[in-house]
Amino acid sequence: MLITIHHHHCSLQLTGNIHNLPEDATLVFTANQCSQLSEHLEGYARTLYIEARDAQERNRGNHQMRTFLIILFLFFAYDDLWAYIQNPFIFMFTLIVGGASLALWYLNLMQFVTPYLQRGLNEAVKSGQQYASAYIPGAKPKTE
Repeated sequence: MLITIHHHHCSLQLTGNIHNLPEDATLVFTANQCSQLSEHLEGYARTLYIEARDAQERNRGNHQMRTFLIILFLFFAYDDLWAYIQNPFIFMFTLIVGGASLALWYLNLMQFVTPYLQRGLNEAVKSGQQYASAYIPGAKPKTE
């Protein structure tokens, strides 16, 4: 039997004769071979996990808003935000929607909610286009 595992961090070879073995043959390893194989497989799996996690973190960083955009938003929307804070109905609605969004994001459940939000937004745009075409003179909906 010959088992070879090559990775850029380690190399493991277990030797033996596997010629003329039936498919359902049982391979027997010594305790030393088992421990070596286990250690190298765990190391290999750990390396793959770390590489995948690092790749996800790199990709996640590309979608974050830049700090200066947030500052610009706060600067130009200060008076509107202050009016929203002073209106108790809008303030409570914003707290509830923001808290629910934060909880969904924290629990990694946004992937289930996003399609419904997109569908609702599409319906709102269609309704707005129908309203514009029906009640505003000269307005025609865009057709593609």
